[in-house]
Amino acid sequence: MKKINTVIIILFIIGPLMAGQISDGQRETGEIVLNSLSVKDGILSFGTETGGCTTKKSFRINIGTVKDIAGKAKNYTLTIIRIVPDECKAFLPQGIFLEYDLEKDLGLKGYYTISVINMILPRK
Repeated sequence: MKKINTVIIILFIIGPLMAGQISDGQRETGEIVLNSLSVKDGILSFGTETGGCTTKKSFRINIGTVKDIAGKAKNYTLTIIRIVPDECKAFLPQGIFLEYDLEKDLGLKGYYTISVINMILPRK
């Protein structure tokens, strides 16, 4: 049973990588797999791989379809996309943590919820 679960998890992660939808590390562009994710006090922060040259300008955050939630709030779907590869070779096993102000950087205002589409692979 454990082998089947492991195979399913691996296929779930590797499948999109093979299809070219998900970035396979800092040197590739596309949707990234996050190391961590946090939303607090209007700030979205996430951890990602870096070779030392990754900055906020390395990413674009796509804001997806807005859904109305019972007339009370809007739900925004966010997808974090690497648009600039990081070709540097520093050894930074913990990666880098980036922060985006939801209002100032992404233009989200009012009463809303967000859903982040990216997968998360927590690091120990």
